[in-house]
Amino acid sequence: MASFLRLILSFFLMSCPALAFDAFRGLPDPVKIFKNGERELRKIHSGVDSLTWKVFRDIDKGRLEFMVQQGAPILEKWLKQSRNSAQSGALPIPEEVFEQLRFSFDESLLRGVRYKIGDPGVVNIANLSIAYGGASAVTLIDVIVFRTEDDLKDIKLWYHELVHAEQFSEWGVKKFAIRYLRSWNSVEAAAYGRADKFFNNESIVLEMGMTNSARSVNSGGWTSGTSFDVSNDHIFWAADDGNLYRANIRDELIVAEQVDSGGFEVANIQVDEGFLYWVLGDGNIYRASISSGQSLVAQQLDSGGWGEGDFAVDGGIIYWITGDDLFKSKLDTPLNAITVSSGGWRERSEISVSKNRIIWTENGNLFQGKLIGDLDPEVLNRGGWGESVRITFVGNEIFWSSRGDLYSGILTFK
Repeated sequence: MASFLRLILSFFLMSCPALAFDAFRGLPDPVKIFKNGERELRKIHSGVDSLTWKVFRDIDKGRLEFMVQQGAPILEKWLKQSRNSAQSGALPIPEEVFEQLRFSFDESLLRGVRYKIGDPGVVNIANLSIAYGGASAVTLIDVIVFRTEDDLKDIKLWYHELVHAEQFSEWGVKKFAIRYLRSWNSVEAAAYGRADKFFNNESIVLEMGMTNSARSVNSGGWTSGTSFDVSNDHIFWAADDGNLYRANIRDELIVAEQVDSGGFEVANIQVDEGFLYWVLGDGNIYRASISSGQSLVAQQLDSGGWGEGDFAVDGGIIYWITGDDLFKSKLDTPLNAITVSSGGWRERSEISVSKNRIIWTENGNLFQGKLIGDLDPEVLNRGGWGESVRITFVGNEIFWSSRGDLYSGILTFK
């Protein structure tokens, strides 16, 4: 029995060169081992027909899966023992980390995870991984062990490790052990991929509350300074050249039609019921009819303070952020501000309103709420919705600009 346990232990150490999240990097890569072995077998059995060789490969796959299933209980037990050992002296997640990542993970997960710097356990996975594998951090189910104080300050490392904590929570320790032994690189790739997408603001992949992938509408020219809105199948935008344009969003090729020239260099625009609303650098808000063939005749709706946060217009009602609160008013003059939601709003959040529903971006995530009754926030998409992303939505269709391109997708709500 002892020799069998040593065999299993040797197997999953070889099968996990990144054991406990990219530790043990000095151990042999099992993929290379099996590939080299296969190459040598091909030399020996070069005369064997393809059907016989397929039988050999299927047998080998079965053998590997058998070893995974035998090794998983040992890894599961070691993870649990290491977690229990590391739990002593572990602390709740720092509040500044919680605030930065609170919309990327469930609050219960963030509040339940603990952390510490270093662990003295001689045979603890975290201690071995940090001491001999060069790991910057190790997640032991719901305890994250960091190597140094500097590693603790790395928010991207926090994100990566919290993905692993989420995997433990969703899969359970046993299934995590099986998946890690079967394909440790795919488990790691999920953590690296989500962290990279969130912090590098890469092209957004629709998930969580989306029914399809992002559709490219137009490429090039949609910078972070280009404000736009969609109404009645037409998109209006204030371009970097200071001019106002519109085009049919349903055309296969977007052909820009100039609506007005000059003065829109720093404009934030909205379109509703045949009117254009815009805020300029002077902090005032204006509106004008956008009837075809007529020049814009600006009417000042309100003066001062409109450069602080984003605004949206829908159904004759204007919504805006001032400070940390969300307000609304009918489009009368003067505007009569009514508080919609107090606290939790960031001045640089992008907001858009359609049919008594509001969506907004904050801390790199996209979420929505109801404008009748309780706001009841719901995360729609995690990661990639940084400060440079502009958004608008109509009905259940969202349009956004990212890295110079314009995209669309379909939203689904609870």
